[in-house]
Amino acid sequence: MLFGLRVLSQWNVTTVEDFKNQLKLSEKIMGNQGNYSYRSLFSFYETFDSEIPALKYEGNLISEYGKNIYLEQYGQIIVQDRNLNITIDTAYKSIAIQKSIPAYFYPRTSEDFQALSESNVVVKTNLSTNGKKFSLEFPKGGKYLGCELWFNEKNYLIKYIMYASQEIDNSNDIYESNYIQPKLEITFFDFQFGTQVNLTKMRKVKDFLTITGDKMVPVQEYADYQLQDLRIEINE
Repeated sequence: MLFGLRVLSQWNVTTVEDFKNQLKLSEKIMGNQGNYSYRSLFSFYETFDSEIPALKYEGNLISEYGKNIYLEQYGQIIVQDRNLNITIDTAYKSIAIQKSIPAYFYPRTSEDFQALSESNVVVKTNLSTNGKKFSLEFPKGGKYLGCELWFNEKNYLIKYIMYASQEIDNSNDIYESNYIQPKLEITFFDFQFGTQVNLTKMRKVKDFLTITGDKMVPVQEYADYQLQDLRIEINE
């Protein structure tokens, strides 16, 4: 069996086009809701069949009419408006500034899937009364064996699973090895739409930076944070 303990008889080969249409449908439904938010749980497992995660992180996303994004994940805060995307790292006390990332606002198009269409990926699907699952098996030689995406009956993406292809030595002992083959699971839940969304929890660029012309400085609360203007580094 390729990915852990799956029952292969429940999975049927389908087309890349089928997967693309499902993903675009899910993104369209979310985007048509105006304001929306959801929570997420990131679980890192040492092996495919591990039952208890080695690490867990919680995440939270709020979108305000596709104009502002507030995201918490991996101990970082990401905020985006039409012009800027900033990442606040509270552990290293830094604020990274870059141009707004269009993918955060706009649904993916056929061009975004061109590389997937041209690859030798094998796509399988698993239908159930609770929704639809897709399995993507990647060509050999890459970092990942494949991934799974689970959609519920409302076509919301509720789980993303990524399987590493290579074993990693996780030991700190030079005399002994502890090889693991990790798996990442991201579960999405607590979907809220429209007036259900609590926008008071949302923070925006102005809550972290004071912008005067081309000059940016952290607000008082983050005065000791170091700014990293990645726009300048990219242009140079």
